Amino acid sequence: MDDNNYMDEMREKSNFDLQELVSEFPDEDKQRILAALRELDRRGALYSDNRKLLEELEGAESISEPAGRLMIAPVTQFGIFRDPDIVDDVKAPVLYSRFSVRLFAILFSTLFGGILISINLKRLEKRREILFVLGFSLLYSYLVFYASTIYPRNATTITLIMNLVGSLLLEEIFWKRYIGKHFKFRKQSIGGALLIGIGISVLMIYVMLSAS
Repeated sequence: MDDNNYMDEMREKSNFDLQELVSEFPDEDKQRILAALRELDRRGALYSDNRKLLEELEGAESISEPAGRLMIAPVTQFGIFRDPDIVDDVKAPVLYSRFSVRLFAILFSTLFGGILISINLKRLEKRREILFVLGFSLLYSYLVFYASTIYPRNATTITLIMNLVGSLLLEEIFWKRYIGKHFKFRKQSIGGALLIGIGISVLMIYVMLSAS
């Protein structure tokens, strides 16, 4: 069971690093994924979805699968406002979903979406990466504001289009790199954050109308 050459490497990794490695399946080497899954299982930190993957990989190994990687059905994508990586496993961290990030980035601003990703990174103890996310979000939000002031007649259209682009950039550059393309998590409710976002937006509109 432990004759996998990668087991020693996996024992040195944190639970988050192991989960992040598993999220790269099937692009990552199958033996490394298998070693990561076994180490998570040994620590009692294996999610239910990943246990199924472990059983699949061990089954393939036991019958000497000739292919270099096990072929399984690809992760089903449920559209721009659905996240296929949400699980009910109590061992999984509670994070704001990609749906939440997209919604806040498009409706409010890229900065709002960046704040949600930053909260996720804090919960995953990846605090250094928060600076990059917030720095990008602030700069991009300023560019959106600047563009809308140059073309005030088309400000709403410009803002929505740029916010949509900003939400995609947040996911492609930061979520997939710092959290993981298929990282499993439990969903954090957006109710409180949505109320804050609406409140700030109403306050900003009031200030702009009062100044005009």
